[in-house]
This record gives sequence, C-alpha cells and structure tokens, in this order.
Amino acid sequence: MMDIMLTVSYSLKIPKDEFFHPETGDVKGEMIAQLEKLFPKEIALTEDAVAERKHLIHYPLLENKNSLRCASCGNWLYMPGKEYLPVCLEYCKMVKEIPLCSSCAWELEADLKDEEFVRQLREKVSNTLPKME
Repeated sequence: MMDIMLTVSYSLKIPKDEFFHPETGDVKGEMIAQLEKLFPKEIALTEDAVAERKHLIHYPLLENKNSLRCASCGNWLYMPGKEYLPVCLEYCKMVKEIPLCSSCAWELEADLKDEEFVRQLREKVSNTLPKME
C-alpha cells in the first residue's frame, strides 16, 4: 500500500454575499452543505483505495492583495511579502518583475533571455501587476 496525494483546485466566481455571511465572514451553512455534497470527505475509488479530503479552502483569493496569477499559465500563486494567506498555493517566483509559478519559470528559462518575449509577458500582466515593494 502507498499514499499518493491528488490535488484538485477550482476557482469559483460567486458573489461574496452568497458565499460568506456579511457579518461574520464565515462560509454560509448552505454553501458548506453544497460543497460537502459535491466534494465528500471520503471517496471510495476501489475496494482497497479510499480518498480522504484533508481540508477545504475558505479564503477568497484577492488578486494583487494576497495572490497573483502566473503570467504564463494563469495559475493562482501566493504573493510574496503581502497579506498572510493560509491556503495551499504555489509560491510566486518573480522573474524580471514577472510573476511566474516555478514550473513556468523553469520551462521558460531560455525564453526569458529574449527581451522581446519578456516585453510581451510584461505587457500581458501590466494592468494587473502591482508595484512590488
């Protein structure tokens, strides 16, 4: 028997007041019930393999406040040096002032030596990229 981890992420676009209680900021009970129905705590894959959910992210991702998107693949990244974000996001790697996930930074290493490619990536994120302090 061996342990493997399968990670699946969903990005939900939902009005804040439909998901969170306006007064407490907690996830609404009906949303928790719906999430439990869609993503149960345990999933039986086969007779000998059972998947158990470890945790559920309850924190909104606020672009330019506590997270960024990779300029290449668009995945959410933890923004270094900003508001604490207690969720499982990959750390943002700033390469030539461009936010990238580690995979894209590694895959694009040769391309990032091309100034025209770097200019196009910077232009792609120029409207959403915050000033890094």
